[in-house]
Amino acid sequence: MRLLYRTELPDHDPISVFDWHERSGALERLTPPWAKLEVLDRSGGIRDGGRITLRVRGAPTSFTWKLR
Repeated sequence: MRLLYRTELPDHDPISVFDWHERSGALERLTPPWAKLEVLDRSGGIRDGGRITLRVRGAPTSFTWKLR
């Protein structure tokens, strides 16, 4: 499997960057429009050990991804 890693250093202070990611809908704002990703369930946030369940669709299959 080929892996690609990339680092982006935002031109903002770390607290503002964290606050942006902590806001509701950050995952949707970061997901490109062509990605077949659906949020099935969400509880909590990144600060308090939240959980999110995603459905990732792709040919020829799809899978459910549970993140904590």
